[in-house]
Amino acid sequence: MALQEASLERTFRKQVKKRGGKAIKFTLMFHWPDRLVLWPDGTICWVEMKAPGKKPRKGQNGVHVWLRKMNFKVDVISCDKELKEWLNKL
Repeated sequence: MALQEASLERTFRKQVKKRGGKAIKFTLMFHWPDRLVLWPDGTICWVEMKAPGKKPRKGQNGVHVWLRKMNFKVDVISCDKELKEWLNKL
């Protein structure tokens, strides 16, 4: 993981925790999103963390499509601006 991505992910975890949620590192399978986010109201979402300018790989996109078809929310965050926008939507 690139240093910028690691820094973004640390900020992400802290901000989710600050808002009462839990961002669990999901490492079961290679193509699954990086984080499973659980909120106190029972909401669940998936978040893929990417280095600035990077996009999900083909296999990751396939899993994202499948999860969305199952009615799960899946977001990709690759920079501070996207993180702030994601947090503002909460």
